[in-house]
This record gives sequence, C-alpha cells and structure tokens, in this order.
Amino acid sequence: MIKGQDVISDLKKELMMKNLINFRNDTQTWQVCFTHPHIKGKRLKKNTPYTYHEKSLAREQAEDMYFAIRVRNDHHNLFSEHTLSDAIDDYMAVKNMSKTSIGHLNAIKNELGDKDIKHITQQDYQTLRKLYRKKNNTESTIDRKFDDLKAVLNMAVENEWIDKFPKIKKLSKKKVDEDGHRLSEDEKNKLITALNTPDSKHLIDPFLFALLTGLRRSNIQNLTKSHIVQTMHGKELRFVANEMKWKKKHSIGLTESMLEIINRSKSNSEYLFRGYKGKDCLGDFRTSWDKVRERAGVINPNTGGLIRWHDLRHTCASDYAEAGMNPYELMTLMHWQSLAMAERYVHRNSNKQRQVLERYETKFVPDLSQEIKTCNKDNDSYNVG
Repeated sequence: MIKGQDVISDLKKELMMKNLINFRNDTQTWQVCFTHPHIKGKRLKKNTPYTYHEKSLAREQAEDMYFAIRVRNDHHNLFSEHTLSDAIDDYMAVKNMSKTSIGHLNAIKNELGDKDIKHITQQDYQTLRKLYRKKNNTESTIDRKFDDLKAVLNMAVENEWIDKFPKIKKLSKKKVDEDGHRLSEDEKNKLITALNTPDSKHLIDPFLFALLTGLRRSNIQNLTKSHIVQTMHGKELRFVANEMKWKKKHSIGLTESMLEIINRSKSNSEYLFRGYKGKDCLGDFRTSWDKVRERAGVINPNTGGLIRWHDLRHTCASDYAEAGMNPYELMTLMHWQSLAMAERYVHRNSNKQRQVLERYETKFVPDLSQEIKTCNKDNDSYNVG
C-alpha cells in the first residue's frame, strides 16, 4: 500500500503551496477546506477536533485527504472499485449459507466493511482476532469465522476484483476429522448401554433415529408431528428450507423401523421426542450426550477424541452405502449439495464392490493349464532345449 512518504517530490511541493485548512472562529477549531484537485469547482470540507495551537495536526489530516485523492486518481490500478462489504454482499447473494455464517460475515462487515478489497492486510486479520478473543472465542471458533472470510476473498479472486489476498493462517492445532468416524456394531452397543441410564434414557430413540435417517442434531431436537406428511406411498418427514443447513427443502420416506421409534412416544406434545424427565421438548441435549460419550468411552481413532453426534450421520451414510444404496439416493437422503460427497462413501466400500463383481462376473477365462501341457507333448516347437 502506498504511503505519504513515497510520493514524488512534485506532489510534496504541491502540498506545501496549497492552503488546505482554515480556522473557524465559531467552533474555535481548524477545518479541512480545499478545492478538489480533479473536479473543477468542487470544494471539500471536513471539521477537525484540533484547536488553534494544533495547526500542524490539522494540516497533516488535510494533506492525507489531498494525497489520497491524488493517488487514487493517478494510480487507479492500485485500488479496487469494491470494498470488503461489496464482496461480502456479493458472496451472500449467491451462496446458500447457514445463519451462523451469515452472522460471522455481518460482524466482519461492521468492523472492516469500508476497507478497499485490494488493501486487506495481515493487520486487518489481527484486528479481527483481537476482537474475537475479547469475546472469549476459542481458536477453533475463530478459525471457522476466518473460513467464511476466506470464502468471500476467494470469490473476489474468481470475480477478478483482486489477484490475491494475504494468507490466512489457522490458529487451532487440533486435528479435525472432516469425514467422521463410522461406528462399529460393538461401538453402537456400547453407546446404547451408556444411554440406558436415568439421566440419558430419553436419548435412546433420538440416537437410533439419527442412525436410520442421518439427520443432524438440530433437526432431531426440533422434530414435530407437523413434519410428518401422509402421501400416496406412505408417510414422509418434510422440512422447509429454513430448517435445513443448505436452505433447501428436504424429505425422508419413513420406514417401518422409523415409524416404530416415533410411535413409541405416547405424548400429547407436538414434539416427536420428549426431553429429560418427560419434558415435552427434547431441547438442547449436549450436556446429557457428553455424559453418555464419557461413559461409553468410544474414541474416534482419527482424532484421538470422543466420538461426536455428527459421527452418527457419517455412520448412517456409510451403512447405507455398504448396503448398496446408489450415490444419487444417498445424496438425496443425506441432503448433500453434490454427488461427489455421496460418491466418496460409495467408493470407500470396496468390499461391497467386490461382492457385486463376484455376483455378476462372467466366467470367460478357461483353464489353459491342460492345453499347455498337451502342446508341450505333441509339438516339439513348444519345447525348449
């Protein structure tokens, strides 16, 4: 970024000869006041807090304003027509985003929105980090907020608003398992045993339902009877766009096992799953789930930590993929936005692929061992020596 000391001597002389400020008797302060260097007849005025004896400070502020106008006009390639706020608005207009990410980006707009998109620096990142730390955000939370900012800046590069932006370094050293851990049958049983206690028994049905449907925690805890719709082909769970992560409608056909779990709750409540001590709503069950995880002691080998509720979703996808569900059906069930995500699960199941190949392979390769022996006896040309 160009600074005042880098300006050529001609501009320095021009600034020295300009009368850029005048003293206002009514407020007893200096005012920036000069004619725009590139727009004929336009006068720029700005009040300053500086008193009569602080003329040098007022003059310095006026020179900075004049300098910025001149450099922006003479070196327009150093500046963008867009601010960070413009980039964020453009990104949010075309992307389906969670409420959390929208909140992250709006907070960044409030802090740095007026910044020229070409002039984002490491110092700006540091400003945001200090702000987040004051709010007691963990390093992993700060990283997630910067992931949203990085996505915005990447789109600005794609739009050719900027060529590049300063590298954003991760703060969290914690190993993240993006794929998740697939629970074995033994691990599922350990968790069910840990769930079967007075303080967490109410989570058994939500746990089983998550394994069958792959629904996220937020969807499970907010399930109501109004989500169940009777169709010509049977009952379905239907979600409106705002209830889903990617802001698109979603539906799941209910199987007999799923309906059995739902019907076990003989409650007059609108919610499908009851909470602790018979509460009408399941609510936020993180505390109860944390106790279950500790009792079960099931470890995710990829991270070395206890398994998460989200691992139930990964287990569901893996189980259905191994059972033979095709990628498109899996993508629809899990409410993913691309077929590539589903294909990752299907391609992992080489054992299932082997079974399919063995079932449908054509045995077209004959046993040639006897023929080769015969040739060696009858034809000297096949014999060596």
